[in-house]
Amino acid sequence: MTKQSTGMILEHKSGIPLYIQLKGQIKKRVQLGHWPPGHKLPPERELAEELGISRNTVSSAYRELELEGVLISQQGKGTFVAEQTSHWTREDKKAKLIKVLDLAIEEAIQLSFRLDEFLLIAVKRAQEKKKFLGMVRVAFVAGTLEYCQYFVRELQPRAGISIKPLLFSQLHDNKELLSREFADIDLVVTTFFYLHEVRQLLSHLGKPVIGIAMNIEPETVVELARIPANQRVGLFCRTGYFAENIIEHLNSVGMGNLQLMVTQATSREELLNVIDQVDVVAVSFDRKEEIVSLLAGKKPVIELKFRPDLGSVGILKTAILELQEKCS
Repeated sequence: MTKQSTGMILEHKSGIPLYIQLKGQIKKRVQLGHWPPGHKLPPERELAEELGISRNTVSSAYRELELEGVLISQQGKGTFVAEQTSHWTREDKKAKLIKVLDLAIEEAIQLSFRLDEFLLIAVKRAQEKKKFLGMVRVAFVAGTLEYCQYFVRELQPRAGISIKPLLFSQLHDNKELLSREFADIDLVVTTFFYLHEVRQLLSHLGKPVIGIAMNIEPETVVELARIPANQRVGLFCRTGYFAENIIEHLNSVGMGNLQLMVTQATSREELLNVIDQVDVVAVSFDRKEEIVSLLAGKKPVIELKFRPDLGSVGILKTAILELQEKCS
């Protein structure tokens, strides 16, 4: 049987983990319909050989996409695009958690623990974890206020940790100021775009620094994809860097042909002028209320929603647990 090339290309020197790059490219093909529900993906070993990466890297990408509900693995048959590619519902996650708990209970019984003993140990351990997470102080460094706010909004409630948002431009201040700013910080998180520079700028502080990926939510991509080709889109945000990232994301998913009119204007007159020239409004969430009030329901609005990549969240949680082990 002839092997079919996927046409995927990974950047080995980009600083972004290969499994995250692979995940992103697979998701793009699914979102754009190039790989429809039921499409069979290449075997792990075959794809690893094509891309010149380890099989473990492919396995990690496939496994995370299974957890997100994008792919489904069938024993003896292979890996396929799931029929429903949306993220798992809360009930799906609850069912998975129950399976994990059932396995833990079975293991406890085999170790001769009674169920009431298991319950006491589990509750105590959960309380210890919750207390520790509440004490962990994380600084998130990004190039724009938008990314900082997205990160805090998306991750802080899910991880239960305290997050301090900081702009990359603040790191170029004097070292004494940095020492005070990061004195109570346990872990520094930034996007892969800034990872190398942040590590260099903070190297004298001895703080662990990890990188994460921030992705546009699939629902936002779908909304943008539905805009007719002849319509003009107004992109309202606070910084040029944010706009550049949006455009880069759109290009990466094959939507670089959108007719965009970008503005960081703040005056009412300038904003209304742009609104008059466009058919659809795309806006960062921190400006949504402001822009919607000017629109008065006259034009459709798309909020540009982001969330941390699932694999990145896993890396962050692992780093936090490692901090716990060092402190205990």
